[in-house]
Amino acid sequence: GETATPVADAPGSPGGLVFRSAFLQGLLWGMAVWIKPHVMIPAALVWLATSFLFYQRGGWRGFLADFLGNLLGGALLGALGLAYLRFSGSWEAFLEVNEFWNPSYLDRVFDWSEIRHRARHQDAYFPPWSYFHWLAMPLAFATVLDGFTGWLSRWMSGWLWNTAADRRQRLARLFPAALYLGWTLQAAALQREFHYVHVAEIFLILNVAACQRWAVGFLTIAVLLVASVLIANGWFDNKVDRWPGVVLGHDPIVSPRHPITKGTEWVKWRDAWRFGLSKEESLARMWSYSRAGGLEAAPDWVELNEIAGELVRRGVKDGDVIAWNDSTHPIFLLLKQKPALRYMHVRTFQLIGKEHEKRIFDDAKEAAKTARFVVSDLRCLWINERVPYPNSRHDEDYVVILPPPGLDFGGNGVWFPYERPVVYRSGHGAGRYLIHDLQPGK
Repeated sequence: GETATPVADAPGSPGGLVFRSAFLQGLLWGMAVWIKPHVMIPAALVWLATSFLFYQRGGWRGFLADFLGNLLGGALLGALGLAYLRFSGSWEAFLEVNEFWNPSYLDRVFDWSEIRHRARHQDAYFPPWSYFHWLAMPLAFATVLDGFTGWLSRWMSGWLWNTAADRRQRLARLFPAALYLGWTLQAAALQREFHYVHVAEIFLILNVAACQRWAVGFLTIAVLLVASVLIANGWFDNKVDRWPGVVLGHDPIVSPRHPITKGTEWVKWRDAWRFGLSKEESLARMWSYSRAGGLEAAPDWVELNEIAGELVRRGVKDGDVIAWNDSTHPIFLLLKQKPALRYMHVRTFQLIGKEHEKRIFDDAKEAAKTARFVVSDLRCLWINERVPYPNSRHDEDYVVILPPPGLDFGGNGVWFPYERPVVYRSGHGAGRYLIHDLQPGK
């Protein structure tokens, strides 16, 4: 097992202890796989390192005890999860996801142009923290090698490498290095270029560096603060196009300006400690603190709460509302009701492929036979020509919903839900969200 390394350093350890330790770790890996199946890649790399050590110390008996413990622990969690899907009525949906949706998603993930894009921007997700991939990658390989052989601890200079570590310490720092390598591999090879995928890498980088007593975290914070002060005073231009030697197409900056150097952020701390707010005041405060306002999939909580209030006024119940586009699905949290359509991030699923887009439209039209309203988001409406809405506060973001007869929307000959009459618009008639009536006259 990965974390119970003392048994690997004790030749006389009973096989039962090895098995029980590995079984517990298999349970933990199994829980992680249900959250994110990609975890199998770092789990496999960590297990490989572990298995070599158990074979080295206990022969095939130690190897099999560790292998079977991990396998049976993970298999038990897998079986329990499958049983839950079966008896909860989710089995058919589980099969559909894996047979219809995931294959096309994997086709996009394994597209060579996208792989090159992800590899090129691996160090650009969280500058300047992500730059340390260039340091952590060779350091992690060296740490794994040293864990097995001890060569670097004998040969390297003490100011560069933690040479005072004994065998037990070398083995202990081997595992976070293997975990970092496995996580980074799956993030770059099996997932798309979304920031949340790469958050864990930063913590693992700090862990790998700390094993050699390198204060990477302190150094990065110091650099970040100095850069922020320089940017705040106009003494440093952090835009990438000013630095031709830096390839950071994913984020257009070399180093961000930390919010601590912005006076407006300090004011928010005082406001954040206000209690006894109404629901409307709490949502307004939350939205004003958001830094995701420029993302079309980020919900505007103030306007969405306004839409929820209007739907409540119209007496909606479970199954009455369809949330369209990518930012409207939190409406069900505000309503505390069940949706009429099973898809939440509608546009995200549509982009997987043409046949997937068609299925969503077909399911939406079927749901529209019994649902009463659709909530749509003008900011997420992607068409080639944008026409300013006369009363819009942000004309460049919104479009007129006046489709001419026979307009072919998205190449599918459909215009759902925008062919349905609009009965309410957020922002007092000038906002981003619309309510479409699916049963006019009823």
